[in-house]
Amino acid sequence: MFLDELADQIWNNSKFKADYEALLSNAARKSLSISENTRSNDWREVLRRLLQSATHFASTSNHEYREAAYRIATGASALYGQEYENIRDVATVILGRLGNFPAINLLFGSADKSYAGFPEPLWFEIEAHETANSVQVNSHAEILTDFQRRLWSSLTAGLSTAVTAPTSAGKSFALQRFLTKTFASKGGWAVYLVPTRALLNQVAESLEDLLKTFGLSRSVFTIPVSPVDLNASAGIYVLTQERLQLLLEAAPSLTFSLVIVDEAQLVADGGRGVILEVVVAKLRSRLSEIQFLFGSPQTKNPEVFQSIFGLPSLTVIQEFETPVAQNLIFVDTDSIMLNEITISALLNNTKIELSKLNFPLALYDDDQRLASISWHLGKNQKNIVYAGGQARCEIVANQLVQLVRTQPSEMHQSQDITDFSKFLREYVHPQFLLADSILHKVAFHYGNMPPIIRKNVEELFAEGNLDYLVCTSTLLHGVNLPARNLFLLDPTKGIDWETREDIPISSLEFWNLSGRAGRLGKEFEGNVFLIDEAKWQSKPLEGERQQTVEAATKKTVTEKTQEFIDFVKNSNHPSGKRAAEENTFVKLYIDSKRNTLSQTLDKFFGEATSATKELLIKTVSENSAAISVPDAIVERNISVSIYRQQEMLDYLVEGIKEKGAPRYIPIHPLRDWEETLPSLRLVFKRIHTHFEKLPGRNKMEFYFAPLALRWMRGEPLRSLIDGAYEYKQAHQRSVKIATVIRDVFSDVEKELRFRYVKYVACYNDLLGEALRRTGTAEMVTRIPAIPLFLEIGASSGTMLNLVGLGLSRSAASAITQIAVQKDMDRAATEKFLAEQNWEGLGLSPVLVKELNKLVGGTSSGNAPN
Repeated sequence: MFLDELADQIWNNSKFKADYEALLSNAARKSLSISENTRSNDWREVLRRLLQSATHFASTSNHEYREAAYRIATGASALYGQEYENIRDVATVILGRLGNFPAINLLFGSADKSYAGFPEPLWFEIEAHETANSVQVNSHAEILTDFQRRLWSSLTAGLSTAVTAPTSAGKSFALQRFLTKTFASKGGWAVYLVPTRALLNQVAESLEDLLKTFGLSRSVFTIPVSPVDLNASAGIYVLTQERLQLLLEAAPSLTFSLVIVDEAQLVADGGRGVILEVVVAKLRSRLSEIQFLFGSPQTKNPEVFQSIFGLPSLTVIQEFETPVAQNLIFVDTDSIMLNEITISALLNNTKIELSKLNFPLALYDDDQRLASISWHLGKNQKNIVYAGGQARCEIVANQLVQLVRTQPSEMHQSQDITDFSKFLREYVHPQFLLADSILHKVAFHYGNMPPIIRKNVEELFAEGNLDYLVCTSTLLHGVNLPARNLFLLDPTKGIDWETREDIPISSLEFWNLSGRAGRLGKEFEGNVFLIDEAKWQSKPLEGERQQTVEAATKKTVTEKTQEFIDFVKNSNHPSGKRAAEENTFVKLYIDSKRNTLSQTLDKFFGEATSATKELLIKTVSENSAAISVPDAIVERNISVSIYRQQEMLDYLVEGIKEKGAPRYIPIHPLRDWEETLPSLRLVFKRIHTHFEKLPGRNKMEFYFAPLALRWMRGEPLRSLIDGAYEYKQAHQRSVKIATVIRDVFSDVEKELRFRYVKYVACYNDLLGEALRRTGTAEMVTRIPAIPLFLEIGASSGTMLNLVGLGLSRSAASAITQIAVQKDMDRAATEKFLAEQNWEGLGLSPVLVKELNKLVGGTSSGNAPN
């Protein structure tokens, strides 16, 4: 009580506030290298008072005071640590009381850390705190922050846990170490759910690297293939919820004892949120005793995951502090003085001007300002430049390249950069901008990029081979690319397809993004540059920093009740247009068939009789009475309208009776192009007509069928781009290769690997049922696994096994072309890999590096996403 009262008195003292703001201003100027520090006449006494205040603040539970303690300790060290040796000792005490031991390690750098010179009470205090925060992961101890230690204690107690924390708090660090330690000691099966494909490789490789420290390898899998087909008895799957849904169908007896749901707040995200609810329910139906870990950033009500997923209990771990400080730096341009900028910082909730700078060039449009300011203020540092879309990424990256070229110093590229540039020209296209930009230490990164490109860009950035990385909203959903600086100019996250206007990021998304500035254990702080913030479409600094999570299913039936009822009554609606309503209807239909719909609605409306609840039960029941599609098929295809499923089933039954089964069974992609392409076109046309209700004049199958066929046959991406370019040249007036490249990336990721995977999987299920109803059940086994081929981008046994072993699709494609046997099983594929001299076969060094890593036993068993 006395300590809290003392801290309050210090905090409210006007002299402290003046001293604190002066320290923050000087620290910010030093961090930005924009001007000399200003010192008061009694600066030694000021410094003493501030450090003494910080030792008190660090012992309180007030988050604002504790942040001040951190900033005083790190700011004083940065400004005066070279002048006074004892500053590091005082800062160590402050950071030790905060439980921020990664920052203490950074403070000592290469020097041996020692508390031996401290007074005995302080030595005992810090040493005891560090010991309490130390956990044994493998052969050595990891020292955690206080937050990570609380999380670790909950996890090791076997408790299902919901954890919410700022982006840079180190949540994933603790989760992944707990997961790998648990797997190494207990075996069995675990699954780590990520929200996007862009995260699959990053998480899988991080887990595999950790498992190597236990002497384990090839235990992480990212493709939805059953353990039997993987020839594995234990392992960790890293999957999206859609891939987990496919896996659960492929392996009906597979159970998981540990499930991590990363970015769990996305259970509120429309149709995909409903899928997450369904797959978690299915996991629990197979094994009731599962330890769940739900991670989410800055969530007000993390306890909600217990009711959403029907768990018997849930421990909540909340953290509001970040172990790395983020400085909000305002960069304001002048509409008249085009070469002048004003730099200010938000210091202790006050915007304080730091400096005015004259630029070497005039600042005009948004892209030029973003590139120019990022280049000028981010030289020789690791920088993330946020752009709202893929095309803008390339524009800003190109302008950064132009600016880098103006530097008189000669550029020195690493061999990895040179090799990757050559690989991009061969694998993607000679005119692919990234192949040139990386030679100037500038890259761009977005979610639709092929995994091998994203992976290499991420590695080059993490290794310090790139200075600038221009990114899209992939950063919003867990892609871990921290940097010293983050540059933002009116940030948006895509286009509203109804209004065709940019969607500004929310306050929560802004704070999520800002957490990418600064790297735990690498830096004390990061800088978030807000360029012309007063002119932004949104005001993210003024909004809520925390989100309230509500399940997508509940939101649909309680907040849009009449819209949902109208949607259900309209049996002619196309599939795919309103994913939240569509997936919710299918889920409620399944519950109705199981006689559990009333219980489901009780969770939303309470157990008391409700007119709305009764109306929903009646609506679902009456409007699904005519459905004859088997329940198992409906449940497997929750993302496809049950009306459209029924329509497709009726069409297939009648067609098979009239024209025979062979006309409706897709031909395997590796058969002759001339017979396979027309067959695939017909399948796609049926999808467009009966699932999506597209008009007959729509001919998109003539573009997507050949693209899909090339993809499934394992052809290189260059072949897909060339084919798309030729098609568009014949059907459009003007075609730009840069646009075609981006379109192909997007079409592969969003159309082939998502939309068509979903619809062809449903088509195959309904085709199998139609064959059984028409007395031709023996032909069910002849239906090729087109959904898997579309998901992986391969259809030969050899290439599928190469991908399953952990090779990228591009490496698997190149090797399959070399292999004389195109249908090897997993064991034969592993033997083949071990026998080859990969350096002597003329493959790209990028692929050889990947192969050597795998064959040397140090690779992950994960597949590309």
